[in-house]
Amino acid sequence: MTNKLKYLLKKTALYAVSLFLFCAFIWASVFAYYVHILKTYDHKEPLKKADAIIVLTGDRHRIAYGINLMNKGLSPVTFISGAHNDFNDENLIENNPCCIEVGFEARDTIGNALEAGRWLHAKNYKTFLLVTSDYHMPRAANIFNRILGDDISFQTAIVKKDTKKITSRRVKLIAKEFHKYVIQKVIPLQFLKK
Repeated sequence: MTNKLKYLLKKTALYAVSLFLFCAFIWASVFAYYVHILKTYDHKEPLKKADAIIVLTGDRHRIAYGINLMNKGLSPVTFISGAHNDFNDENLIENNPCCIEVGFEARDTIGNALEAGRWLHAKNYKTFLLVTSDYHMPRAANIFNRILGDDISFQTAIVKKDTKKITSRRVKLIAKEFHKYVIQKVIPLQFLKK
């Protein structure tokens, strides 16, 4: 191997390592910013009354939290978006027959925003509380803003959990949601919808 070839290989390796470290630094910086964003959705001021409550399925505590907000008088009606076809909580519906509607169309967060948007427009509602988990709220709020526009406004209502306890499951959830958030910020929504 000639000295020139050795020099080129070392230089290429140095550039590759530098590029990797630069990308890792950018990723870590954006991830730290995302974790910071999670904290901004945990409002200290009380939620205001709204026309409706929209609950996004996915985490087992979301529906109970949304119904609790309704029972506190923050809204007269709750819409559960993205329920699976085998969703069957007769007790929930029987105890609140006037106040809970369930949507079965949505399979992802974009679908939640489309399904909830159609429901809100059909009911002529202009304000709502968006209920989901803290790790999901930045992406969900961004998607709802982009799909619904300015004609319907919402407040974020994150499901309260013990966020001080860091588990490997929680770190995985946050990392997965972070990557989805970055992708949906970069790629137009119509390309993300299946």
